[in-house]
Amino acid sequence: MNKLIQTNRVVHIMSGFGGGISSFIKNKADALSDQGIVFDVITFDEVGADFRRSIEGTGGHIYKVSNPKQEGFKQFFYQVNAIMKKLPKDVLVHSHVNGIIALPFYLVAKKNRLSRFVIHAHTTSPLNSPNSKQDRIKRRLNKMMSKEKLSCGVKASENIFGKKAVARSSIVHIPNSIEPKRFLKESNPSQLKEEILRITDNRLIIGHVGRFKAVKNHPFMLDIIEELKNRKIHFLWFFAGDGLLKKTIETQVKERNLGDVVQFLGRRDDIENLFHMMDVVVLPSFDEGLPTVVIEAQASSTPCLLSDTITKECDLKLSIVKYLPIKSVDQWVKEIETFSPISVNKAEIKEKLVSMKFTNETSAQLYVKFLNREIKSYTI
Repeated sequence: MNKLIQTNRVVHIMSGFGGGISSFIKNKADALSDQGIVFDVITFDEVGADFRRSIEGTGGHIYKVSNPKQEGFKQFFYQVNAIMKKLPKDVLVHSHVNGIIALPFYLVAKKNRLSRFVIHAHTTSPLNSPNSKQDRIKRRLNKMMSKEKLSCGVKASENIFGKKAVARSSIVHIPNSIEPKRFLKESNPSQLKEEILRITDNRLIIGHVGRFKAVKNHPFMLDIIEELKNRKIHFLWFFAGDGLLKKTIETQVKERNLGDVVQFLGRRDDIENLFHMMDVVVLPSFDEGLPTVVIEAQASSTPCLLSDTITKECDLKLSIVKYLPIKSVDQWVKEIETFSPISVNKAEIKEKLVSMKFTNETSAQLYVKFLNREIKSYTI
C-alpha cells in the first residue's frame, strides 16, 4: 500500500479487550505499520502482549484509564484529559463505544478542540427494543457526536445510527478483517489436538471462540453439550476466551457433570491453531456486529453453526455456514450429530476474502480512504 495518509494519528477508544474490536484495531495497526500512522489506544481493560506490540510498533501508546462507572467521573476526566491535551488537533478520535458511554470521551475531546470524533458501530443489539425511547435517544446522541460514521455492517449501523442514516448512504462500512496466510496455511490437526487438548483419539472437536458475556448465550451451549453427552456422541467441546462470566460457566459445567467433555482454553494468541484442529464452530449469540471469528473459521475451512440473529454479511458463500434459530437445542444437536467434513478449495477462500475486502490489506485500504476523507459511504 503506497497511498499517502493525510491524517497520521488515530486514538482508538475501546472498553474491553479480547473480542472483535481489539482484533480490528490490531489488524489495522499491523497493515498500516509502514505508513507512518500512529495508533494510540484508550481502554478500561488490560491488553495482550501481541496487541501491545502491534500498537507500540506504530509508535503509539496504550492508556489504561479508570472506568467512570466504577471509580467516578473525576478520576476518569483527569486521566483522559491529560491524554487528549497532548494529541495533535487533527487526530482522529475513533470511538468503538457509543451512546452514553462515548459521551464523556466526546466531551473531553471537544474541550481539547479535537474536532474529528467518529463512532464505529459494532453491535446489532439494542439497549431495550429498536423503537424504545432509550434507543431513539442513543441513536440521536450518536449522530450528534459522530458527523462521520463507521460500521462493521448494515445491521449494526441501523442499531447505532438508525435506518435513515443507512438509507442516506452516509456510513462507511469497513469489514472486520484477517491476515489470510495465518488461516490458509497447512497444519497437522492430530498434532494440534495432542498439543493443545491432550487427546489422541478421533472424537469430534467442537469449539466456541469468544468472550464470556451474556450476549454469547453460553447457557444454550451448555444445553447442547448436555444433550450431545446424553446421546453418547464421542466429542470434546472447548471454550476459548475470557470474560466476567467465565467462572460462572465453569461452575455450571461442574454442577452438570460436563467436565469430561469440556475444556476451557482461556485467551489465546494462536487462534488459527484452534480452527485447524476444530471440526465445527458454534456461535449461538443473541446478536453480533460482524463476527471476525466467523471469517477466521471460514478462512480455515472450518464449518460454522450460527444463530439466525447474526448478519449474513459474514458468510463468504463457501457452503460451510449454516444459520439456525436459538429456540430449539435439538436442531443444533442434530446438525452436529450428522456432521461430515467439507472440503473447500483454498484458492476460492482467498478470492472470496479479497473480493469482499475481508483481508487486512483490502480493509486497510478502505480505512485509509476514510482517513483521507476520500469516501463517505461504503457497503460490504
